[in-house]
Amino acid sequence: VRAVLDFPSIKTRAQVGDLVYPIGNFQIYRSMAGVSLFTQTSLRSSQVTLPGSNYDLNLARPSKISVYINEKLIQTIELPAGRHNLRDFPFAAGQNDLKLEITDDLGRTEINNYSVLITNELLKQGDNEFSYSVGAPSSEVDGKRIYDSSNVTTSIFHRYGFSQGLTLGVNMQFDPHQTISALDFSFVT
Repeated sequence: VRAVLDFPSIKTRAQVGDLVYPIGNFQIYRSMAGVSLFTQTSLRSSQVTLPGSNYDLNLARPSKISVYINEKLIQTIELPAGRHNLRDFPFAAGQNDLKLEITDDLGRTEINNYSVLITNELLKQGDNEFSYSVGAPSSEVDGKRIYDSSNVTTSIFHRYGFSQGLTLGVNMQFDPHQTISALDFSFVT
């Protein structure tokens, strides 16, 4: 269960409940229930660098999606029926082989493969990209979701376009077991 509220004037989305949120470099997507505030790609008039063409995923039914990028499982998410844009997945710079293993609520499975080319993710001057999320990690046991409120997880990143050729950012992810932090420096000559 997730409540979503979009703020188109500031190109931001807020969520409460079972979260689906973007992650930054070196961060690991963790299923969790909590609260999240982030820039939403589909609400932005000026995008970060996009895949070579506009990839959309149209789900006929609510589905569980296992996302593999370059043969590595990146995340497993549950999405409602409807249109979703693949720009919201954490691609690496360069050529990416994207595989989506889609299992709908009836148990039917489909595999979609894409070849996606991503260049440096530079933001336009003055643009921000961010995600602030905090919550209790969740896992699925015997078809039921279990929430571990004793291991609160925080995942944040913020990037800013200083000029057309320079984007800087910072990200952190921490829980009782580990802390990860990174600086993001993207530029073009």
